[in-house]
Amino acid sequence: MVYVFKTAVNTQDEVKQLSPYDITDFFFFENSFATDFASFYSNKPSILNLVCEEDVTLLEIKKEDLEKLYQQNIKFSEVGRITAEYAFMLVEERMHLLHTESLEIKYQWMLDRFPSIFQRVPQYHVASFLGVKPQSLSRIRAKIAGKIY
Repeated sequence: MVYVFKTAVNTQDEVKQLSPYDITDFFFFENSFATDFASFYSNKPSILNLVCEEDVTLLEIKKEDLEKLYQQNIKFSEVGRITAEYAFMLVEERMHLLHTESLEIKYQWMLDRFPSIFQRVPQYHVASFLGVKPQSLSRIRAKIAGKIY
């Protein structure tokens, strides 16, 4: 399935059986889409959960229906390709950040992409996304805000 969010904010989390901790992989805001690409293309069950932090209005598209749209109109196929390329680029950027950059740079990257995140998402999801504990996130937020912690 592919989900297109018209309203609300959602987080994509790893299933609890894989880790004793909540692991937030990504955030989805208005006018974005979400899918588990591995599940979508392999036709295997997803290991991911979508967690809605607010009431949500969404469009659900089954794989078969999406493939029909791609075959019926080249424009749909082009939009699908561009959307998948953009999603891959974001994942690649995030992987690079998680492995090579400081928490300050990760934090700024996240704020650049999701400016309203702290008004709409619990801090523990943000910390998980950045790969840190909530206490570390509090310290970096205070430091960036110019406060002494």
